[in-house]
Amino acid sequence: TDKNCTASILTTADKTSLHQSTGEHKHLVNSQQKIERQILRENCKRKADDDISTRPLKIIRNELIKNNPTDIRYSDVQSMRKAMYDKRRKMYPVFPTSFNEAISQLKLVENDFCLFNGDQFVFVPENGEFVCITT
Repeated sequence: TDKNCTASILTTADKTSLHQSTGEHKHLVNSQQKIERQILRENCKRKADDDISTRPLKIIRNELIKNNPTDIRYSDVQSMRKAMYDKRRKMYPVFPTSFNEAISQLKLVENDFCLFNGDQFVFVPENGEFVCITT
């Protein structure tokens, strides 16, 4: 896609035929290699979001084997890895900048994410002066 392109198309509900087109394309047509890279990148980002425990490089390798693109460079792989990490980072809260902010974030997620085998392992007292982590 071209960010400066103002043209758009409307398709039918089954997405098999063109319903309406507005605007005019004033840019060069994307090459087949660029389209393949974009599809590969979006597939990797989606899988990184679905399967958070798998390393990004493993997801990329599996997608490369499955799709067999024609022209992939090392910089494309690096870009995909960065996009996958950025996508995963959006699922987590922002890092706290102070101790008080860290305590308040822990209190918010204390009952949801601070459990191991059903037992709470992170305790934050009411006064919020310290954090206790047990095993």
